[in-house]
Amino acid sequence: MKTINLTAALLFSLGSIVTINAQTTKEAMAPSDKKEEMHKKHHEEMMKELNLTEKQKEEMQEVRKMHKEDIEPIKNELKEKEARLQELKEDENANIDEANALIDEIYTLKAQKEKLKFVHHQQMNKILTAEQRVKMKELHAEKRVAKDKPAHMEKH
Repeated sequence: MKTINLTAALLFSLGSIVTINAQTTKEAMAPSDKKEEMHKKHHEEMMKELNLTEKQKEEMQEVRKMHKEDIEPIKNELKEKEARLQELKEDENANIDEANALIDEIYTLKAQKEKLKFVHHQQMNKILTAEQRVKMKELHAEKRVAKDKPAHMEKH
């Protein structure tokens, strides 16, 4: 009987440790960090698949660097404004005019961000050959299909 109780206690402790460790790992990497890490990994895989020349790799790297420099301040400002809007949502005495102005500013920033993404996409396409652009479209289509599959279906 003591053995069963001891085993149960050990299993409970082990389960608690695993749960706490998993939560700590998830908390250590914020969702935006995970998204950026996945994006970086996807980009690296795609660049390998496209068989880029050294010159193309350098050009791509420069375009990505410039894009990041352009878009980072917009992303930061967007986060600040969205956080302020969230505060207003939770304030029962919030100023509706302030909230409306913030909403307008948020959507203006989102539009700026989308415009920069479009320019970035066009710059990247100009670096690629026609064959590489076709291959990239195929890779993007494959990624979309995989993304749309339910998680339990991917393993089968």
